[in-house]
Amino acid sequence: FHSLGVRLLREFYERAKIPRGFSIWDRDDSTRSIKKVLEKLGLDWKPGAMVSAISREKGDGVSVGEYEERARTFRERAIAQTWRIYESALVEEGALDFDDLLLRTQNLLSGSPETLTLLQNRWSHITIDEYQDTNKSQYEIARLLSGEKKNICVVGDVDQNVYSWRGANIEHLLSFEKTFPGTKVVLLEENYRSSS
Repeated sequence: FHSLGVRLLREFYERAKIPRGFSIWDRDDSTRSIKKVLEKLGLDWKPGAMVSAISREKGDGVSVGEYEERARTFRERAIAQTWRIYESALVEEGALDFDDLLLRTQNLLSGSPETLTLLQNRWSHITIDEYQDTNKSQYEIARLLSGEKKNICVVGDVDQNVYSWRGANIEHLLSFEKTFPGTKVVLLEENYRSSS
């Protein structure tokens, strides 16, 4: 999903309203930036915990503005304030973080019908592995790209959901047949890696 996001955002940077040559911040870059913001605000938070909180929200398709509107508790207001300054740092540096690669791609597809139609026509079929580990943004990207054709094939295992702590939602796999009517389910019940 991330590499697809980079590809689409580089191609449609103008429609996504981002710099053409955007850089990509890894988690260390984000943590360093958040640490500076926390020091500036005088907040005694672990930078990694703040990065995770912001990451989870972005993975759920939430923008900083949407989060600010619903922030009620001291913790939520601290996250919103930190996130707003962090977003300004990203813009100033012409950068996106890993979560932006998904969120900005989702926003591009949902906000630009001409781009979505072009991509739906470009790719007649979509295949996704490890579908049990998709977060909300990834789910939306897949749903949007599959369009009316619904030519989507996913591979997933309910017993292998390992990224729920990072926003993955097993419900995306469990409700696949409802989301994509007419689905054919193929169960792979024999273990080919081990004979025991």
